[in-house]
Parts: sequence; C-alpha cells; structure tokens
Amino acid sequence: MKSSHHDSEKNVTRAAAHETSVGVANNMRAALPAPQQVFSACPVVQRSSEVVSMPGLGGGGGDPGKRKEKKEDKKDKEERPEKRVTRGSKIQFDVNRPQLAFQSAYAGVATQQLNALQNISFDQNATLSRPAGAPQSTASYYNFRQRVRDGYGGTPVGQNDHALGGAFVQDGPFRPNYGNENIINAPAAINFHDNPGFSGDRRIGAGTWLDWYEVRFEWTVSRQDGVGGTWTSPEVTHRIDSAYNAGADVAVAHASTADATWDVVIP
Repeated sequence: MKSSHHDSEKNVTRAAAHETSVGVANNMRAALPAPQQVFSACPVVQRSSEVVSMPGLGGGGGDPGKRKEKKEDKKDKEERPEKRVTRGSKIQFDVNRPQLAFQSAYAGVATQQLNALQNISFDQNATLSRPAGAPQSTASYYNFRQRVRDGYGGTPVGQNDHALGGAFVQDGPFRPNYGNENIINAPAAINFHDNPGFSGDRRIGAGTWLDWYEVRFEWTVSRQDGVGGTWTSPEVTHRIDSAYNAGADVAVAHASTADATWDVVIP
C-alpha cells in the first residue's frame, strides 16, 4: 500500500502537467487563423452561365472550353483541307482552248431598184478570245485567219459574175499581223469586222441588177509557237436572191447562218 505523501506528490505532478497541456493548446489556437479567413480563400461558386477559368495542372493553363474548340477546329481542318496558295502559284489555263464567236446581220436595202446606187451586203463579226486567265495577248498565242469562197450573177451578165467557188482561199487582210483597219487587235481578243457583199465603193450601180449572191466563210486557228495542228470552224453562209423582173422593183430575200460561239480545241 502506497503512502499518502506519495499520492500527494502524484496529484501535484498531474495538476502541473494539465496546466502545461492547457497552455500549449491555448497557444496553438492563438496561432491558427480565424475560421472566416480560411473559408475566404476558397473560390466562390458561380451560379450564372459564365465559364470560370481554373488554372491547369502541371504548369498548364488556359480555358478548357477554348482548348476543346481548338481541338475541334483542328479536326475540321484535317477533314476539309484548304487550298494552298503560294507565291509561286500561277493561274492555270489551256492555251489550246480559246473561243470563237460569230455574229452577222443583213445590212442592205429591202427592195432592189434598177436605176439606183444600192448597198446589198451583210455585217459580220468573228472574234477570237484567249482563254480566261491567260496573261499574254491573244495575238501572241494564235495564228487566226478568215477564209472565203463566193459566187454571184446579174442581169445583164457581167464579166465578174461567177459560180460559187469550190475551195476556200485566204480572205484578204484577215490574218496576222492583224494590221488592217477592219481588225481590232486587243489583248483579250482579236475581232475581224467584215461587210461581205456589195457596199461602199462596190455598191450595185444604177442600171445594173444583182440576181443572186452567196458567200461562205470559215476560220482557222493555230498556235503561234507551232505546237499542235490547226482547228477549222464550221462553215457559215450568207445569201441573197432578187431575180430581175423587166426593170420592176423586187424585194431582196436574204438569209444568214445564225450567230454562234465555238469552243476551239487545237489538236
């Protein structure tokens, strides 16, 4: 059985230890921040539709929504690749594929009279255009020519009357170097303007009569550099008929090939 003195000493020791532990606890509480300071450091939850950016892990960062958009954009570009345009790119065109347009109309009198100076003719345009995108002039690419054959007869029969010729021949100035006043040599196109028939200083004179007239044309296109062959257009025709009737006035019947546009393909 232990003595009361020993028990008293134990009690004193326990009391001191309790005071010490209470003091340490109080000191630790004093060192901690107030509860509201701890909670104020936490992010506030947004209840609107606004997207809140949070710092990324591992030193990353950025908006996860934007990162998702970038990934989708990249995927779309991979599925639909864009055309690449470089400084060395050139406009593509086929020099073997110009275009030829033909237009015509009757330009003479409606009625032929025996004792009058009269114009009985057609107005015609043939225009060769370079391909779209071609940087040089049409004349620098092509050898463009107009070919003709014709025939006519009158009353009384004149020395120049003749049957329609069987072969096409070069039609005067309508060829390179395109220097005639009836030729427009522009960068984008070459235009041949012609008045086949009897006009200007070749009008039907008083006291003479034109019974019939027929003229046919074709055009040829080849390359100036000599590459490939020669393309020949379809044939076009103009004709008038006004048979002599004992000196009476006679209507002029006229016909012409319809206007046309041809896609030239040089072989």
